[in-house]
Amino acid sequence: MEIRDSYLAQFRATAQGIFAKHPNVRSIVLAVSQYWADEANDAVHDFIVASEREMPLWPHVCNGRWYDDDNPVVDVPGELCTRCADQLLGDRGYLEWWYDNGDAISAFEAFCHESGSQDQTDAINSLPAAIARRRGDEIDVALLGPVQRPHSILHGESDAPADLMWFDPRALELYEQVCAAPAEDGPRRVLADYLLEREMPRGELLAHALAGSPTYAELLATDKLRWLAPLDGVVPVDTARFDRGFVSDIEMFAVDREHRGHPGLASVERLYIHHGSASLLDPSMRALRELGPINPAWLEDLVAAPRPWAIETLDVDFSDDGMIAILRAATTLPALRHLIVRGDFTEQAARTLASAAWWRQLDRVTIVDDQPLAWRDLKVPWVAVRIPCIDPVNADGWELAFGPNNACEVTQRGFSPEATREALQKLLATIPVRSVKLVASRYYAPSADDAAFLSRDGQVVT
Repeated sequence: MEIRDSYLAQFRATAQGIFAKHPNVRSIVLAVSQYWADEANDAVHDFIVASEREMPLWPHVCNGRWYDDDNPVVDVPGELCTRCADQLLGDRGYLEWWYDNGDAISAFEAFCHESGSQDQTDAINSLPAAIARRRGDEIDVALLGPVQRPHSILHGESDAPADLMWFDPRALELYEQVCAAPAEDGPRRVLADYLLEREMPRGELLAHALAGSPTYAELLATDKLRWLAPLDGVVPVDTARFDRGFVSDIEMFAVDREHRGHPGLASVERLYIHHGSASLLDPSMRALRELGPINPAWLEDLVAAPRPWAIETLDVDFSDDGMIAILRAATTLPALRHLIVRGDFTEQAARTLASAAWWRQLDRVTIVDDQPLAWRDLKVPWVAVRIPCIDPVNADGWELAFGPNNACEVTQRGFSPEATREALQKLLATIPVRSVKLVASRYYAPSADDAAFLSRDGQVVT
């Protein structure tokens, strides 16, 4: 999307200025919010947070002017924002290129949750949309997700010419070998040579990808719609990630089964499913390794497949009583090692699933619940409990994982207003484990400051 690309380019320039003035800063987050009681045209507001960490703490906590003077908040060392750091954005103190009531709406409304209010702080209203990091002399800018409203950044069908590869029987045979071994370069080289001989555009894309050429990133960025089409009608294009020429990581927002079985889905290794999506699961998706959260329709397609899946991580939202029995009887999941369960998952449901033939192969079970101690004895090496956040936006917070020899690991699985260090401190005080390990994730980079903060009450933190 040209407008969002323009905004991200200006964010990069702003980040460059902040990095220049603050040598210790390693990362900068652009967070966005929309107040549904605000102006009629749903203005999108910006919020900049800079950090000396690889990933800024979220939510940002400071004693800036948006907090109640009667309840002062202690600033977190190494965390800066436009409220608490003088001249973080220069003399004016705001983004001159940001138009709340204009282009910012179409550029970033998809990243805003729907519970914003002028009566709340930025920590509650805002969600991170993009991050800039130092990479030597370069600045790496990336979108953060998942998005909150994927339908607002679906692009529909592309105007680019159809990818002829999808209509060539021999190319599809070679492509199936690529999807069957997604980590290997050999099958991709064979396919690239075949496509180059026939002057098909994706052959050039693959060749540059396999050669590590900077032209690959240019080709991908300038024509992303073309490489994703026709899936741009069900996938938020700007959230799609590619690996060596093919889409590998997507969020799905599907309203029908029109694209089920399209070969473009066969290369996908990680598939995040937004609520309400119709099932597009098809046996041709041989590269699939991580799937969910799935509803009953997706689960039925999963267990009815004529051949086993390569799925290693499965996320299930138990919204129907019959889903427990369907999953328990599954015989198509020989590679499953990590099961994530949400929704109506009771102790009885756990006992039922624990009797499944595939249960003994699991390395880890993750329960999305607010009772860490209730699920520790599930007869698997690691049991993790992810604390849900239900207000103001359905996002995940801290995750506590219990393992062998009384081990306990802590990480953060999503951006959540409840995932503060104070919230974690209170949570740790309720469990009979006195030694924990802080573990990095996509949304969290532990620091020595975190360990020192949590250790104040006698907790041993590594």
